[in-house]
Amino acid sequence: MAVLVGVGVRLSRRQNTTDEYFLAKRSVPGWAIGMSLLATIITSVTFIAYPGASYAGDWSLLVPGIMFVLVIAGIGVVVVPFFRHAVAMSAYEYFGKRFGPTVRMYSSFAFAVGHFSKMSFVFTCSHSRSEALRVGASRGSS
Repeated sequence: MAVLVGVGVRLSRRQNTTDEYFLAKRSVPGWAIGMSLLATIITSVTFIAYPGASYAGDWSLLVPGIMFVLVIAGIGVVVVPFFRHAVAMSAYEYFGKRFGPTVRMYSSFAFAVGHFSKMSFVFTCSHSRSEALRVGASRGSS
């Protein structure tokens, strides 16, 4: 923990503006942004549910999985360049300029609610899976 705090303090001296802190002076390459988007969307449910459903014989998740790669590529080509030029700090700032503060507040609130709902679903699924494994292991050992 001390090393993490030390690295944070050392690197914070190099940053003087919010643009440097939040946007890295807009120097992050597009492929890194794409990988960040990909890592943000994929959860443990993806690693548990997709292979499990495929093993059970339901290959219907294969098409969305393939489309996911195409959509992310499209986002990298169309959306990321747009945001790099049109948006100063965040999508919510753009919504505020384009549609007003009401839409900005609604979109940020909707994102927060959706994100916390997704997190609770992932935690619930992970907990129920680990609980099933624990109960199964205790039955096998007795």
